[in-house]
Amino acid sequence: MIKNKASRKLCIAIIGGAMETSLHPIPPVADGAPEWNVFRLVEAVPDLNIRVISPCADTQMAAIKAFPVQGNYSQVVFSTRRLRFYRAFLRHIFPLRLAVRRLSGLPDLFSWWYLRKVKIWLKETQPDLVFINARPQYIRYLRKLVPAGNLFLMMRGPLGESRRFLPLLDGIVVNSEGMRVYVGQFLNANNIPIWIIPNTLGDDFPIYPSSSDRFTCSPRMIIFSGRIIPEKGVLELLEAFDLVRKIFPGVELTICGARSNQSTTGKLSKYEQQVVNWVDARGFGAVHLVGYIPTIRIGEYYGRATLAVFPSRNDIYTESFGMVALEAMRCGTPVVASSQPGFEELVLPGKTGYLVKDPRNAAELAETILNILQNPALAQSLGQAGYLQSLKYNPTNALLALKNNTQKWMLEGGD
Repeated sequence: MIKNKASRKLCIAIIGGAMETSLHPIPPVADGAPEWNVFRLVEAVPDLNIRVISPCADTQMAAIKAFPVQGNYSQVVFSTRRLRFYRAFLRHIFPLRLAVRRLSGLPDLFSWWYLRKVKIWLKETQPDLVFINARPQYIRYLRKLVPAGNLFLMMRGPLGESRRFLPLLDGIVVNSEGMRVYVGQFLNANNIPIWIIPNTLGDDFPIYPSSSDRFTCSPRMIIFSGRIIPEKGVLELLEAFDLVRKIFPGVELTICGARSNQSTTGKLSKYEQQVVNWVDARGFGAVHLVGYIPTIRIGEYYGRATLAVFPSRNDIYTESFGMVALEAMRCGTPVVASSQPGFEELVLPGKTGYLVKDPRNAAELAETILNILQNPALAQSLGQAGYLQSLKYNPTNALLALKNNTQKWMLEGGD
């Protein structure tokens, strides 16, 4: 499959992931953070031969064609009719799922459909390096197709059972030093290189004019942005907010998000319903559930906020990077977050925000929030420093990290 790289420009293939219930193509028309980060990297690398393939629904093709791009992107298109039949019927047939896993090493029939097309694309593309974006479930299948030395995983978050496939890889790309340490514990004695290529924000992330009085106004605004799932600590934030209002009543909380990107309609999940019930019973008009807000608009909300809070549960979840914190900081908004590998590199305590050890401790979280609310000068200083810190995470620096690592790979005899 792979040509001698000495005879031509290095070719890198990035394989996007397919999920049974939602498709996140690249360009990122479905607004997923892993897809945005691949897109920003590819668009910043006009002098490298990077090619991307990803799954999409036929209903997404118009948005993909309208998306301004410079890079090389291919899509495996699934019809709406096929997707509906699969999701309503085929994905629920357990013997079929079991057979697919045994025969292909893939988690489901949908992944097999997708990777059959990817296999053809790889033969046509003949890349030197192959990166799997955020889908470790593909490792076993692709290991059979990609020569030794050339298969990498772009790891975007915590691992489940798929961690056992990591030794089959030739390299792993993580987005923070914390994730390098995290993934290292699963490699045992395997000498697999781990590259750090941080997540980024580029010019595609619009920064709206911020309110001039957002650190002194009444009511002041706290913002949370993210999925409404237990791992993100939304109920813990609500409990802390209840304590905050007893001491500082002139404050409101805006919660931007749903259980997944673009979940704007349909039945609420059990956890979402718990959040709604809490707000109905104890919010007293001070908590606003605004639903999912796309990346291109979220800056408008950050720009009005006094601070942003991201209390991800560190007892059940590992934040790999914390894109929401980076977005808030780019808008000059101070951040309070839990002590997680990703947040710990972005949020510098006392300089760009604060970290809490255990977000389940409502009193600790509330005290940290109050410290910023009650000190406008501190809030402004944290916001300004956070903005400067966020500028380090740009596509140019990520490109430099990619180039340095690929050059080292070639010097060490990468195939």
